[in-house]
Amino acid sequence: YKNDDKLVDAIRLISTMDKIKKDALYFKYSNSEFYDKLTHEIDELTDFLTSCSNNRQSDIDKQADNIKEIGKKIELIYQLIDKYSTG
Repeated sequence: YKNDDKLVDAIRLISTMDKIKKDALYFKYSNSEFYDKLTHEIDELTDFLTSCSNNRQSDIDKQADNIKEIGKKIELIYQLIDKYSTG
């Protein structure tokens, strides 16, 4: 968050998530269960990022909660990729 109480760099993270979704298109046909779960989790994260970046948040505790939630959502995506890449 910046001094204006808006989340910063959300656009960069959303862009990265969009790239991951595009790179994962192969799995839409070869492993649709993985693809569906991955795109769902990415959509959840990007929706949350969009919401956070579009709304000012002056409450420092709420800002911290949002950052934690973003971290949890990213971790879920990593765990899902790891689970399907290692079998």
